[in-house]
Amino acid sequence: MRFKINGTILNVLEAGVENYNKSRPSLIFLHYFGGSSGAWTEVIEKLATDYHCVAPDLRGFGASNAMPENYAVKDYADDVADLISTLTIENYVLIGHSMGGKIALAFAARRPKDLHSLILLAPSPPTPEPIKEDEREKQLASHGNRCVATDTVCQAAGGKLPGEVFARAINDNLRTSEAAWKWWLESGSREDISSEVKEINVPVLVAAGERDEAMTPELLKTEIVRRVKNASLIVVPEVKHLLPLEAPEKSAELIRRHCENRADDQQSSVKNKLWESKFMTKQGSEQSIEKRQSAKEIFAGYKGGEEMPLASYAVLLAVYNAAFGALLLAAAQKSENESSGKFNLADLLLLGVATHKLSRIIAKDRVTSPLRAPFTEYVEPAGQSEIKEKVRGTGMQRAVGDLLTCPWCLSPWVAAGLAFGLVFQPRATRIVAGVFAAATVSDFLHHAADAAKEKNE
Repeated sequence: MRFKINGTILNVLEAGVENYNKSRPSLIFLHYFGGSSGAWTEVIEKLATDYHCVAPDLRGFGASNAMPENYAVKDYADDVADLISTLTIENYVLIGHSMGGKIALAFAARRPKDLHSLILLAPSPPTPEPIKEDEREKQLASHGNRCVATDTVCQAAGGKLPGEVFARAINDNLRTSEAAWKWWLESGSREDISSEVKEINVPVLVAAGERDEAMTPELLKTEIVRRVKNASLIVVPEVKHLLPLEAPEKSAELIRRHCENRADDQQSSVKNKLWESKFMTKQGSEQSIEKRQSAKEIFAGYKGGEEMPLASYAVLLAVYNAAFGALLLAAAQKSENESSGKFNLADLLLLGVATHKLSRIIAKDRVTSPLRAPFTEYVEPAGQSEIKEKVRGTGMQRAVGDLLTCPWCLSPWVAAGLAFGLVFQPRATRIVAGVFAAATVSDFLHHAADAAKEKNE
């Protein structure tokens, strides 16, 4: 259905109308940036038998009209207020995901009289959203680009959406108006409404994806739970940022249980705290969310706001140490009389020069770029036969990319390989090392020839 709301036309998905203004609250859903009401399809299907559900395409998104101006968080909050008035909804829970979460916070800060509570799924914080500037610029330049839209959805959801849901998410991204797209990236995500959220006077349930690298549990705890009275946090295991798309069953159950537990204010305090601390933790775990957060905060403080896949770095470190230890044990078992296990100064110089050259070839050479391509993005040329690349992805993809593009990081791996090669296969290793050492000498001669030529000119 389409409604004239606050000076524009909004497309609105409505289901469960038979439950309208009855004993249970209506559920009003606000979607994420680049999404639409369709993002809530699977969630609403599981709730509409018992609840009246309303999900608008926010202005400039989905099938709603795009305004030439009037894009601000307060304008979207005004739209929500006018929609509720137009539909004469008297008791409701507001549910916001990502961008929709920030809009929900701004709306709730006005203390509307019929608001029952807030449920925020991986919400954008009330403070400026921590988006890296290079990523912001990339997104601004990629409006309407299907390849980038596909990559964005894959990264946000961990690449595990059903085919129909995945296609819908990409289509929603592509049909977002340019005005709304630029507004959120340039202004909306940067708006600071932190001084307003202290006015919220209803219960707020915040749900974070355990693997979300943008709206992390630590960020949401700091920026929302500690700022808003009556706010609590739960962590949904094994999901990233797109909770309604990745885990519609858990999202629906989360909403249902929250609403049921809030129905009786006298009992809700005990029931909700018990459920919020245990229901969404990993199966078989009885640990509280507070304890889960404290353990992660130790490492979150180190990151300093940067995206650092510490767990994946730890895996690479473990692989290196395990391989080094196994090879060292095997080398120790070789006969001490075998001269192949002894290093002399010439070997040290040979391996040092070869390590330098091979590490640089792997990390920077144009011809070896296919080795790095699954983990990096080409940026520009960077001198003689070398190129500059930017690491992409998250988790292990990011960690391997950081390793493969850093000659200093690669050096210990290459040096270990050559050193143990000298122990087990000294002849072959010296030939390989000699080739790369010779190539290094050749590089210096090329540079010298170029310098002499420039001087003569």
